[in-house]
Amino acid sequence: MTTLSGKTALVTGASRGIGRASALALARMGAQVLVHYSSGVKEAEAVVAEIRKAGGRADAVAADLSAPDGAHKLARQVRAGHPWGVPKSCPRWMHGAQANVSRTTS
Repeated sequence: MTTLSGKTALVTGASRGIGRASALALARMGAQVLVHYSSGVKEAEAVVAEIRKAGGRADAVAADLSAPDGAHKLARQVRAGHPWGVPKSCPRWMHGAQANVSRTTS
């Protein structure tokens, strides 16, 4: 099995459906997971709690990706303020069934 230890995954739409399943799968593989949500804060917090209960690292991040500048705001929020030290280079985005994980830098 591939290990994603030391990697950070930002999963958009992770509060439910395929995004939720993807976030949980990435966490089981060892990734630190940023659980994005637009309006489902309770659902996102439940995904974060499930990952943490299993021994993983996860945080919820909110952004309205339907807004013209939504993706830019999310990227700035993640780069500027996340305690895991997400790299300054633009992370690879994951939505739904896509499986891209940002690489950490030394």
